[in-house]
Amino acid sequence: MTAFELNGELVQASADHPHLLAALRDELGVLSPKDGCSPSGQCGCCTVLLDGKARIACQTAMDKAEGATVTTLEGLDGAERDRYASAFAAHGALQCGFCTPGILMRAKALLDKKGDALTRDDASRHLGAHLCRCTGYVKILDAVESLASGEVPVALPLGGLGTSGTKYEACELSLGDRPFIDDLAPKGMLHGALRLADHARADVVRIDTSAAAAVDGVEAVFTAADVPGELRVGLIHVDWPVFICCRSPPTPGVTSRRPWRRLPTSSRRSSRPSASSTPSSSPSPRWPSRPATAGCTCTPAVRGSGTTATRWRRCSASTSSGSPSSW
Repeated sequence: MTAFELNGELVQASADHPHLLAALRDELGVLSPKDGCSPSGQCGCCTVLLDGKARIACQTAMDKAEGATVTTLEGLDGAERDRYASAFAAHGALQCGFCTPGILMRAKALLDKKGDALTRDDASRHLGAHLCRCTGYVKILDAVESLASGEVPVALPLGGLGTSGTKYEACELSLGDRPFIDDLAPKGMLHGALRLADHARADVVRIDTSAAAAVDGVEAVFTAADVPGELRVGLIHVDWPVFICCRSPPTPGVTSRRPWRRLPTSSRRSSRPSASSTPSSSPSPRWPSRPATAGCTCTPAVRGSGTTATRWRRCSASTSSGSPSSW
């Protein structure tokens, strides 16, 4: 067991956790530090104070926490929490809010150290440890600058269409109190893990789940055969497999989904299809050369509109070497 002080209270957590973040979230129920990239430590969402210094929790080993003082947003006093949340809400310094609790803890560490001497440039340099895809950082720096100067603006109430207002649940999101999906733990919840194939390019002819199903604690193993409905997704073309199907032999009762793969063309503009065009029965000379395959049912197709078109081929046969003839 690892003993440390958490938000003013002495706690113990299992030393088997891979890092401090796992102990905080999975065992101690402290959810304001968010898990955005563990254990790589690249996003800054799980920043906490360790003995008063900003530290990335998913990069902090449990032995480093032994006897230390750990502070999260849950451990700040009410007035301080309100001040930080109000500043970020009033400046619009958040959107999704996932990274904001970590940024607040970084800001607290800077303000505790430098107070009103904290400059915008200095704050900007330290916030390089945090990734925020929403805000562009300008409004975040505005909020930190306000906190350093002690001039926290008052958020205006919504006044209807055409007026400015604070983001919905901005304060709750800033403090990490508004739960995301990863913060929810309904009774009986199971954790899932994806098992990727050992080979990036291969035909999956059989999937044996018996060994995985026999592992202690495993409740079920799912493959494409267990998923009803369409097994492909995509924003432009529905071409990305949700699960990989075994291609041979077919699973009884499951419709085989033939793979579509994008192939290059030498000229997108010249391959623009007309409204009445139909796929040719013979491959275009732009198709890359490929080994002949007995029983191959490849058919070229053209998808697209306007000045661009994407050429595709589908195939249900494999080459004699075992490589997928459709890839």
